[in-house]
Amino acid sequence: MYKGRTHEDHPSPIEMILPSLRQGVPIDEVKQIAKQLSMSSDWIESLIAFISEPGTISRTQLRKSAWILNHAFQIDERLFFAQRDQLNHLLDVIEDFSALRELLKMLAHPVWLDYENDKQRIELLELSSAMLHLEGIPVAIYYACMQIMQSRVLNSSECKECIASLQSLRQRSEINSPLYRCIHRYEIRFRQKLTRSVKS
Repeated sequence: MYKGRTHEDHPSPIEMILPSLRQGVPIDEVKQIAKQLSMSSDWIESLIAFISEPGTISRTQLRKSAWILNHAFQIDERLFFAQRDQLNHLLDVIEDFSALRELLKMLAHPVWLDYENDKQRIELLELSSAMLHLEGIPVAIYYACMQIMQSRVLNSSECKECIASLQSLRQRSEINSPLYRCIHRYEIRFRQKLTRSVKS
């Protein structure tokens, strides 16, 4: 749970970040805040805790927080490794697609493969596969989910489930659109993985 001021004479990390969690915040300001976050695991933890109860903050604050977190992750992903369970929790409680997109883009990075356990891997794989069945969500979420699926699938049953999700999305996509062609490429990769797993 987010805790406010940590000392009566010093503002908490969130109190220092709050002015930047607004509509129209310049990208340079976002990058500067992200740079500050990347210097302290406490700041990362505080911002993750801040958005872990999305009903208590505004949609703008939620979206900008997720955006800043993604930028901080790009600067130094190591500070996020200890927060892996908390990130999974965010995926469970956040329903805003813009915020989810930023979180999924972070988790699509292959660096996580060396730091997440099998439970975390399976939960993320199942969520990503299920997201492909949803309609009316940002295309960027589909792309991030496909990246996650490719890096997390380990066995033939998971591979088959991913193929079914890809087929569902492809059937709803415009033929020969960039998304359609991307789905087709991922289907080929998963079928190749499935063939290899069967042979082994």
